[in-house]
Amino acid sequence: FIQGMLTNLGALKLKKIHSFLKVTTPKELNFSMVTPSQLESYLHSLVEEERLICTANDTYRLPK
Repeated sequence: FIQGMLTNLGALKLKKIHSFLKVTTPKELNFSMVTPSQLESYLHSLVEEERLICTANDTYRLPK
């Protein structure tokens, strides 16, 4: 979901990613139970794996 969103929408801040995922993920995945801080931890793990880049202004984007 996150990769598709960043591919289509470009770099986004945590709050925007969280809001977008809340309305677009299937209810069966229970994303509404995920807090912004939990999502931030997950996004940082993707940064460490070099699957995402976190810019200086705290936006997340896909590597080129």
